[in-house]
Amino acid sequence: MTGMSPRMSRYCLGLLMLLFLISFSSRLYAQGDWPVTTLDLEGTYPTNYLTWTSAVPCGDRRLMVSDSPETLNEADVTSGHVLWHDAVTRATGDTVAHRVFFWHVNASNQLARIGITIQNSSDVGILVQHCRGNFVYGDLNADLLGTQCKSLAEATLTGLAPITDALTVPPHAVAVIYANDAVEIGYLFGATVEFDITGTAPLNYEVRTVACTTEQDLTAFTGPVIPSTVHNRGSWEHDGILGEIAPCRFTGETFRVLVTQRCGADQLYRKDNSFDSENAVGNAGNYGVTYYLQLNFENDSDAPQILDAYINAQGTGFTDVPCDLSGQPYAGASSYCVEHGISVIRSTGPNAAGPFISTELPAKTSQTHALTLVHAGEATLPIGLYFRWLRPRYYWGIEQEGVVPWFRSRLF
Repeated sequence: MTGMSPRMSRYCLGLLMLLFLISFSSRLYAQGDWPVTTLDLEGTYPTNYLTWTSAVPCGDRRLMVSDSPETLNEADVTSGHVLWHDAVTRATGDTVAHRVFFWHVNASNQLARIGITIQNSSDVGILVQHCRGNFVYGDLNADLLGTQCKSLAEATLTGLAPITDALTVPPHAVAVIYANDAVEIGYLFGATVEFDITGTAPLNYEVRTVACTTEQDLTAFTGPVIPSTVHNRGSWEHDGILGEIAPCRFTGETFRVLVTQRCGADQLYRKDNSFDSENAVGNAGNYGVTYYLQLNFENDSDAPQILDAYINAQGTGFTDVPCDLSGQPYAGASSYCVEHGISVIRSTGPNAAGPFISTELPAKTSQTHALTLVHAGEATLPIGLYFRWLRPRYYWGIEQEGVVPWFRSRLF
């Protein structure tokens, strides 16, 4: 600093050092000081959406959904009806795995009998075995979604309980697989039931859900299904959805994925691809289906980043544009079970269980997480995933959560 007095040289040197420190501090904290979009649990959700990149039916169980008619009136019970059915014909001997999801309300003025039957049309006996399930039963005024439905979803994912012994059905005979012989007036009876059917060639049988009075025999009803076009019903060859979500790349924002969105890749179990499509309704929202999702997170930045993932119900129903649920309020209760790794998380309120994934991604890395999901009561509680990027707690060995230098906030 030729030509400058010693005092002025020290002043300039000090100013340069201060500017260097400010610049250094700015670089040090810049990686964690981006604007973060938080979830407004009392209002609406962010409109940043991630889409499905692929979704295909999967699973080795035939899925039969019987939710239509959901409400059984006096005539439905008194006359006795087949509510829904699924038929299997195989030229060779085989073992066929089944999952039946049914959901019916006794709105008659008497006790009702509701159950699952099987009619063996083969010339040889067939074996019904490995029968297991979990059921929902209660007054409609009870908290069924927040309690029993949640347990039903969890049991479907983690293991249904044995409910009956193995059953041999003689040739050209009808038998009851599972039933409630006294469903009370105004009560809902729903269940997920799984079983395996084994027989020799040729294999020919039909599974049905049936409702009648307590004085009548469920096996007496083998006729056509009761007409209905409201609520879900149908039968399909698979019981799952294998899907992948578009990569969630680091931006410092919150992203949203509609899982049960009733449109696009998620709507795979339809009326037109069901058994007996003429009388099927479809399975909008995928009752009884297990989701196997691959979640991809990418951190392209030069610093480690943290991502939290939440899952919960959102919205209060579906509109004419079911994919556009932005602006819908947060639902009050959810009925799902989610498994990530070995943990099982259940929630009865908005993100009550906290994030089911909280992971730190080093700079320039990516992670893949597997998510298995089962839900019940989806019609008014569609399921959403929420991915939120957070600032890392430490960067360059310095704790930075909520810490921004005063001079940075004032000068930069």
